[in-house]
Amino acid sequence: MQDCPHYVRAELLGDKLARNLPDFKIHKIVKTTAEWPEWLCEICEANGWKHEQSPIIWRELVDRGGKGVLIGGSNEFEEYAYGYYGVTIDLDGKSMKIIAYENQTTKIELDEEERERIRNEKFIKVCITNASSPVCFSLVDSLLSGKYLAKRKFHCVFWTAIQHRQLNCNTSLKIYKTWLMDFCI
Repeated sequence: MQDCPHYVRAELLGDKLARNLPDFKIHKIVKTTAEWPEWLCEICEANGWKHEQSPIIWRELVDRGGKGVLIGGSNEFEEYAYGYYGVTIDLDGKSMKIIAYENQTTKIELDEEERERIRNEKFIKVCITNASSPVCFSLVDSLLSGKYLAKRKFHCVFWTAIQHRQLNCNTSLKIYKTWLMDFCI
């Protein structure tokens, strides 16, 4: 959580390790207080972990996105860093709260900038009639392959004789084909 003092300690320790150890990489996932409980539940369920407080820290054995091994919270991460690398961090409670507040403010600003960027993004509009036709698969496949629209985002409207459906096609072809299969049945 961006406003958690314990997250601040873990973040600063992770940054220190990344600066001083060439093979140590850190990836931060910042969540708001509102997003945190659901995200924590999902990540723990997906990995078979039990953890209840902020932050949650794990290491990935190969590359980012690989199998994760739970380290724990801030205290466990500090023990891990000291035990493996002899690195500690000295930060008082008042400084942690100030930095936590700055993190919260920054997260709110970044989220608002992202929402504004998405609102201002230009999409090419594509309308496909008779979307239940088998030729629609080839047409959408060509559109998503980037052959015609390169890396531009587009908004598709699919029309059939019975109903009207919409889909933002900045998603993968596999997901789209699954959706279209459900749509055409």
